[in-house]
Amino acid sequence: MRGRRTALRGLLYEFGVTLPQGRHSGLRQLASNAPEINDAVPAVMVRLVDD
Repeated sequence: MRGRRTALRGLLYEFGVTLPQGRHSGLRQLASNAPEINDAVPAVMVRLVDD
């Protein structure tokens, strides 16, 4: 599971989105900044992350 979180952080980083380390803090920031993140990454990636 940790590998998937790290991969997600790495992919988001490629689009200029940084998330803190740690499952809870990273997911919390992902949820609270969803509109900005959705604007920063391609739509196909948004759909993959939402699933």
